[in-house]
Amino acid sequence: MPYKPKRPCSYPSFPWLVSGRYCEEHQKIITVHYNKHERDPASKRQYGRA
Repeated sequence: MPYKPKRPCSYPSFPWLVSGRYCEEHQKIITVHYNKHERDPASKRQYGRA
């Protein structure tokens, strides 16, 4: 079965071709931004040592 064609990274004005939505470099930035601004803060309290 053939793979899907690669497409440009979804980060603004970044032309590298990737198989996912973002390249590895920008995926880290997007994940940090999501966890800091968009994710529910209560979810951090649910996963601890206790």
